[in-house]
Amino acid sequence: MGQYHALALAELWGVDLVGVVDIDLAKAERVAAPYGVRPFRSHRELCGLVDFATVAVPT
Repeated sequence: MGQYHALALAELWGVDLVGVVDIDLAKAERVAAPYGVRPFRSHRELCGLVDFATVAVPT
């Protein structure tokens, strides 16, 4: 699911995708790699790096 959000965000003008977070770091790495952004294991690691975040979760 997150890969679709990453694609949409990466294509938006004025938006810089800076990272992908997943508690499974391997998953974060797979989603982050095509965009050249950093994978993170915790949202706390993004503090100070972002102005806003989007959260993709299954509902």
